[in-house]
Amino acid sequence: MRTHASNKPDNKMIKTKSSQEGNALWFILIVVALFGALTAALSRNTGTVNQAGNIEQSRVVASSILRYTTSIETAIQRMMMEGLSESDLDFSAIDSDYENANCTDDHCKVFKTRGGGIPYRSLPSVISENTEQDWVVSAQNRVYLAGCDDAHNGCTELLLIAPDVPQTLCLQINAMQGITNPNGAPPQMGSFLINEKYNGTYTSAINSYTLGGDNSSTKATEVQGRNAACIESSGKYYFYQLLLSR
Repeated sequence: MRTHASNKPDNKMIKTKSSQEGNALWFILIVVALFGALTAALSRNTGTVNQAGNIEQSRVVASSILRYTTSIETAIQRMMMEGLSESDLDFSAIDSDYENANCTDDHCKVFKTRGGGIPYRSLPSVISENTEQDWVVSAQNRVYLAGCDDAHNGCTELLLIAPDVPQTLCLQINAMQGITNPNGAPPQMGSFLINEKYNGTYTSAINSYTLGGDNSSTKATEVQGRNAACIESSGKYYFYQLLLSR
């Protein structure tokens, strides 16, 4: 009697195949999970590196602006010690609106060799930003504890101002100067005047706008007596360097 072979699948083979397929699926899932974790880690590291790079770049630019503006302050102090009057100072290299009728030759021009001896550098070139803004020289504001503190035009300071600078630069300047940025934002100033360009005449208006006054929300108290600092006013950021106190 002939025995017929059975066509019925071997249960043992089926189980082995199923087990192999299951293991392969788990292996794929593990690989996908590991790849996702690696991608996330790389993204975090890239973000950290980029952030560190941005901070370092802001530090370099902040150092540049502080060095340049301090050199202008020093040059003006020297010019004054040599007998020049504050009413003779000429900043016309910035703009023709700064031409001072009292200045008749180069010795009273801040950005001339025979005067202050400072080479003129535009604001965009100093802060490495593509901006149409340039330096402002204004005598409309007072810095509390920098000179006299009465609310009249005789107490306004001569300031060199960089208007509308990036917030990151503003924060870094203050950090390097040891000035507190309250809640991670620059000190707040309710009003900051830059609409009058200095050409030898101080403002005739009584000025109650005092940087570093006694109101932390409107007077930027953190910059009391500071020759250089960065503040926020009306949603914009302003760096100032005190050139002459009164």
